[in-house]
Amino acid sequence: MDYQVFVVSRIREAVLAGVPTRQAVLDGIRTSASVVTSAAVVMTTVFVSFVLLHIIEMKQIGFVLAAAVLLDAFVVRVMILPAALLLLGEVTWWPSRPAPAASDRTVRDEPLAEVR
Repeated sequence: MDYQVFVVSRIREAVLAGVPTRQAVLDGIRTSASVVTSAAVVMTTVFVSFVLLHIIEMKQIGFVLAAAVLLDAFVVRVMILPAALLLLGEVTWWPSRPAPAASDRTVRDEPLAEVR
């Protein structure tokens, strides 16, 4: 779901600030849990209201979407996402490593070739 993006972004911010991955995961889950869980409750309420309609397809869609949101909110976000991030550790962030600082780069004393 989209809310994993918010949780992982919060965790990533902490990692970039120098917090170890394990602590960043714990802090990220803790700080974003209330907002994301509230959104999941609202979405579940809306989808459960579909079950009250007279159209069987809408009842089915409402039930399945409500179940999916609850599964995401209380299984994926609480157990699977943190476990995966902790198991992967620093490897989690390999696709988005920050560029090396300017002082780390090699400076060449040669002039650049002219472009005509």
